[in-house]
Amino acid sequence: MGHYHTVKAGECISSIAYASGFFPEQVWQAPENEPLRTDRGNPNLLVPGDALFIPDKARREESVPVDQRSRFVLRGVPAKLHLEIRDDGQAVAGAPYTVTVDGEPHTGVTDDAGAIDLSISPTARRASVEVYLADGDVIAYPLELGQLRPITELDGVRARLDNLGFDCRGERGPLGAKTRAALERFQATHELDVSGEPDAATTAKLEAEHGS
Repeated sequence: MGHYHTVKAGECISSIAYASGFFPEQVWQAPENEPLRTDRGNPNLLVPGDALFIPDKARREESVPVDQRSRFVLRGVPAKLHLEIRDDGQAVAGAPYTVTVDGEPHTGVTDDAGAIDLSISPTARRASVEVYLADGDVIAYPLELGQLRPITELDGVRARLDNLGFDCRGERGPLGAKTRAALERFQATHELDVSGEPDAATTAKLEAEHGS
């Protein structure tokens, strides 16, 4: 029989599945996880305290010749990190970057949509991003991998605003002036009612733009 795993801070579906010997979709689609799927909607939005069911591993046997070398490949590793670099909502295209993941640097140039795509370990925890602009400025920020909060939480709203280039300037706690200003910039950019409030239309657009 399988068992339930209590999600801890810093864990995500990829890291939990990898540690248990599964692909993320195998864990997420287990029938026992239907209530969690309904609640979260997205496997990448697990939060500490969630109970995630881990099924038993099925035994698989392969017949191979004993007189030659055989190669077995583990599919589904590494995980993918997708970033879209924006400045006040505008894609930063063709810019050199360095993304350091758990101490390992990755360099390249953003594509026409300002995107960066990297293959990383499912157990990666931290990353830092530096994007070098033509005018000499640098866009730099840290990433805590696997720790995005749901859009229904204010910290989830702030994280998505920050990730899309609408900086909340580190504000935490209740909705304050810095987050309101970031919301207003986002709303104006996307022709929404400029209220400075995380209303339904704003959070729906924010989630769509962020991709999760």
